[in-house]
Amino acid sequence: MTKASFKFNKIYKPVFNSKANIFDIAGGRGRGGSHFVTDYFLFRITQPNYFRGYFMRFIQGDIRGSLWQDFKDRVNENSAVNEEDFEFNDSRMEVIYLPTSNTIKSKGFRKSQGSQTAKLKSIAGATDIAIEECEEIGEDDFNKLADSLRTSKAKIQIFRIWNPPNKDHWLIKNHFKITPNSEFESYYNFEPLGIDGHLAIISTYKDNLANLNDDAIKRFEGYRLSNPEHYASDIAGLVSSGIKGQIYKDWQMFKTLPDRNYFRLFAVDFGFVNDPTTLCELFIDGDRLEVYIYERYYQTHTINRDLIKVIKECSPGVDEIVCDNSEPSEIADMQGAGLNSFKTKKGGKAGNKFKQINIVKGYKVFYHEDSKNIAYEQNNYKWAVNPDTKEPTNKPVDKDDHLMDAILYGINYYHRNYR
Repeated sequence: MTKASFKFNKIYKPVFNSKANIFDIAGGRGRGGSHFVTDYFLFRITQPNYFRGYFMRFIQGDIRGSLWQDFKDRVNENSAVNEEDFEFNDSRMEVIYLPTSNTIKSKGFRKSQGSQTAKLKSIAGATDIAIEECEEIGEDDFNKLADSLRTSKAKIQIFRIWNPPNKDHWLIKNHFKITPNSEFESYYNFEPLGIDGHLAIISTYKDNLANLNDDAIKRFEGYRLSNPEHYASDIAGLVSSGIKGQIYKDWQMFKTLPDRNYFRLFAVDFGFVNDPTTLCELFIDGDRLEVYIYERYYQTHTINRDLIKVIKECSPGVDEIVCDNSEPSEIADMQGAGLNSFKTKKGGKAGNKFKQINIVKGYKVFYHEDSKNIAYEQNNYKWAVNPDTKEPTNKPVDKDDHLMDAILYGINYYHRNYR
């Protein structure tokens, strides 16, 4: 076994001396965050101490072109490392360091887009977790992961690699305080609250100049004038007032429903074991093109009779109830209980859903102040990003959309039939 040598950027020195178990590697593009974490995992796997590492992302398949490939690059780059000491399984994205039997495996919070949350019991023995693009992970998913780690053989460390999300994201609210940035309106600086067990390394490309070529540096600097929003969020790594690619930006909160004539209807999006079933009550003012919405139900593990009971408490039975078309038996049960329920006409193809979203955007939307899940989803519902250009597409991310879909069903039904 050859003794490997490592040279880390000095900004990450606190990691080696910290007693923390959660490390946030955050900031702008070009900072070398993923490079450091994969190099750190290479360092750890080659040491004699017990090490069981995991690379994680929201979708398991996305690990292949990111952390997994980055780690293989680190092995290839380090001349003091003998590649024959590593047994790589590319299909499973796993590696064993043969001299010590230390391992790294890969795990997604979901196996594919739209699938149910993956089981995390298998990583109970992990010592080190690296989560890339942790801003894509929900707080509940992260807590389930953290709660599943329980090895007593070594210190447990979780590295969260992320580009700053919006100011209301759980990563920011739980561990950081924000202050307005003096140069970019609607953007914020952030710094850690100093919570025990937490260490944050916040950096930008300026902390990694030795590893960047002149063209990259000039390109990054050029965005300050040519595309200041991109520079602020992606290059300078500032916290925004909303998310990049946010679909609905201008919804407002209300306390009391204005005294007018409305068209009232209900909208349902059926959930599964890990996804909530949602119910919204919509009051639509067709003359003003305004919609006032109450969140009435948001629960996982829903039994249909419980949903029916909630609807009957809100409605005498004559109001139209537009339902997600994925559960015809559930709709039939509702009809059998005397409810005026029926399936929605879904968009199907991405282009059709894009059109349906634009119909929603044609209305001024208000949600009641007690509708906390509407507020969260509206702030986090976003367009998927093109992996090459890093720019938003016209396809929504299949996440934070349970109430958003119900609202879309309701508004589109009204628009098609009564406008």
